[in-house]
Amino acid sequence: MKRVLIMEDNTALALEWKSAFELNHAAVTVCSNGEEGLAFLEKYTFDLVITDMFVNEGSGGLHILLKLFKMGQSAPPAIAVTGARGTLAALKERNMFLEQARRLGATGHILKPFPAAELVIMAQNLWAKQALED
Repeated sequence: MKRVLIMEDNTALALEWKSAFELNHAAVTVCSNGEEGLAFLEKYTFDLVITDMFVNEGSGGLHILLKLFKMGQSAPPAIAVTGARGTLAALKERNMFLEQARRLGATGHILKPFPAAELVIMAQNLWAKQALED
């Protein structure tokens, strides 16, 4: 069974994503900010981390991604999520927030809003790719 950590401060979204992963036989831990996420990463092992880049209270996704970056090869894959669109110019090219996430090692990224199933499919694709590389 895959273990997934979801760091999302929107409770409704977090529960929707959690349900989607649980329907696909994953064990899911949910937290609402970076401090909680870092504590879970210190205590448990995960097969995937999904992190919102910005949260209302506490540190956001960049703190989580920095921790994963420091973990090196032992870090699980990470999917960065954001609803922040940045500047108008960024909309035409790349999202600057997700570009920062990519530089810190995020394996995938996705812009809100999106269906929960899309997140699960992205995770399954990451795990399949990882299995081929092992």
